[in-house]
Amino acid sequence: MSEAIIDWIELLDREYLADFILSGGSSVKIGITSSESRNRFCSAVMEAGQTRNYLVVEVKSEDTRVDKIQDIYFALAKCVNWVEVINSYMRNLLVEQGGVNIPENIPLSDIDGIAYHNYLTAKEVRSRAINLAENQIAKDYSLAKDFRIAMSGIAAGIINPMMISQFDQETIVRWLRGEKCDMKTLKRLQIFQKIGRHNARWMICSLARWIKKLNFSGFIILLDIHGLFKEKDESGNIHYARSRVLDFYETLRQFIDDTDEMEHLIIIVNAPIQFAADPKRSYFIYDALKFRIVDEVHDVNRPNPLNVSYNLIDEE
Repeated sequence: MSEAIIDWIELLDREYLADFILSGGSSVKIGITSSESRNRFCSAVMEAGQTRNYLVVEVKSEDTRVDKIQDIYFALAKCVNWVEVINSYMRNLLVEQGGVNIPENIPLSDIDGIAYHNYLTAKEVRSRAINLAENQIAKDYSLAKDFRIAMSGIAAGIINPMMISQFDQETIVRWLRGEKCDMKTLKRLQIFQKIGRHNARWMICSLARWIKKLNFSGFIILLDIHGLFKEKDESGNIHYARSRVLDFYETLRQFIDDTDEMEHLIIIVNAPIQFAADPKRSYFIYDALKFRIVDEVHDVNRPNPLNVSYNLIDEE
């Protein structure tokens, strides 16, 4: 691995992962790598994040339309086992705040078994679970409305399958992942719109806040955009016309501008040298992004490693 990447990862860990993101901050960073060091850079970021107990998800532009922010969100959502994580979250809530002991061999849906083990009535256990879900999820207004309704719906289905059926749960999960689902069922569950360009950014912000609730240190989105600059071929990978590249630059610009609205989230973009050097496709063709990346005042000889964009290519 190159010394530039090693130094940058150490700085990332020290300045961001160790405290800033953990404490509720957010940031966008762009690392420019060669095709040879691309995978090593991704592996180094993943290792650094996992060492600090971050959830790290990689999104590759060859597989995901990164010019569409809703597709970035769907790629993230498909990496989450929603029912499992909410089940785990509710179990922890009942144990830590509900004063209920739940043996590992008793599923959360077995309210009668949990009640018997704790010398309580099923009504008491169910009431505690419903109140916790209401206070910790449904009334968490830091989450987007549709997001917390979806989380509450899945939690209710785990606690009381008679209230929210397995089909209802599956419908919510398909909606979260951008898959085809029954809109009539969603409307009955108080979800009235699909996830699209207009609300995907807030869904990503909500996902980051939700991940922090699951006892992770934070959320790292590793966005590999090497595919934006590849020529069209017959491999089946997504091809990006210049207009799509501009759409991605606008999406990235919005992420940079929204860092004050995001929490416990760092977006790390793995970009090729063309990102800064291609005369027809570099970020210099899009002023709104360029003015957020380029340092107008800088040292002539030494780059600023804390700048948004940093060149990680050196002699290896």
